[in-house]
Amino acid sequence: MKKVFLILACLWTCTLFAQEERAVKKSTELGVNVGYDFCIDEGASGGFFNFMPEFGKYFSDYFYLGAGTGFSTNKFETFSIPLFLRAEVDFSTKRIVPYVSLLAGYDFNVDGGDGFIRLNPTLGVKVPVSTNTLFNVGFNYTRTIVDGGGGNMLGFKAGLCFNSGALSNAGKALGRFFRKFNASAELEYIAPTAGYSCAYGLRLNFIHDFFLENLGLGLSLGVGEHDDELECEMSCSITAMARLQYRATQWKLGDILYPFAYVDAGIATYMGDFLIFSPNVGLCLEINDKHSVDVVVGYTKQDDSGALRLAVGYDF
Repeated sequence: MKKVFLILACLWTCTLFAQEERAVKKSTELGVNVGYDFCIDEGASGGFFNFMPEFGKYFSDYFYLGAGTGFSTNKFETFSIPLFLRAEVDFSTKRIVPYVSLLAGYDFNVDGGDGFIRLNPTLGVKVPVSTNTLFNVGFNYTRTIVDGGGGNMLGFKAGLCFNSGALSNAGKALGRFFRKFNASAELEYIAPTAGYSCAYGLRLNFIHDFFLENLGLGLSLGVGEHDDELECEMSCSITAMARLQYRATQWKLGDILYPFAYVDAGIATYMGDFLIFSPNVGLCLEINDKHSVDVVVGYTKQDDSGALRLAVGYDF
C-alpha cells in the first residue's frame, strides 16, 4: 500500500510540473516593484528609494515590453518622477523564471532642479506565489545621465507581477470590495481660533463597514481655504484623515432620521505639517436607501489650539 501511495505521489508531482509550462504570449501584466539603489561613486554616499509600478504585454512567451512611472526619493529630501520603458527577456516558461531586463527613461525633478536620464539593466528571477501571480526579485545597476556627468548606483528591487488572469480576478474582487464602500461629500466651516486658520473646505469620505453593523472605518480627504491674516506660505490646506464612524440606525425617528458620530485623526498641510484630532456628532436625514443628508457639529484639535467645526454632507 505504501508503494502505491508513493507511486501516486510521484505521478502527481510529475503531472504538476508538466502543467507548470506557461503560455504567456499576448497576455498583459501589471508589476508593482519597490527597490533601493546605493551610490557607488567615489565620495558619494546614501542612496535612492524607488517605487515603480508598470503595465505591459508579452509579445511572445519570452519577450515582454512595459511602461511605467512612480517616484524616487533620497531620504524624502529630494523627489523625482520617472517615466520609463522596460524590455524583459525570460529564460523559462516553467515554475522558476530567470530573466534579464533593461529600463530606460527620464526622471523629472519635482524640486525644481534638472531632470536626468535613467538607464537600468537588471538580472532577476520570478517565482509563483499563486495562480497568475509571481514574486519578483532582481539586482541592478543604474546609470544616471545629466549635463556634465551623472552617477552610478548598484541596487535591488522586489515586487509582484500580476498577469491577465490575476488582473481579471483582482478587478472583480476590487469591484465587489468598493461596492461595499459608502461615499459622501461634506462642506465644512471651521471657526478660526488662535493658531488655527482653516475657514472652509470640502471633504470626500469613503467608509466601509468592516467590523460590526453600523460601525465603519475609512478615509477622509479634504481641501480648504484659510484666512490670510496668518500670512502662511500656502493659501489652501490639504487634509488626509482616517475616520471611525458609528451610525445609530436602530434609533430612527419616523424611519428617516437618526444620530451618528465619527472621529477623524490625520494630518494637515498649510502651516507646516501637523496632526489633527476631530470628534463630531450629527443627524442623518435619509432621502432613500442610497442617499441621505448629514448635518454635523464637532471640535477640531490641532496642537494646543482648537476650533468649532460645522459641516453639511451628502451620502451617495
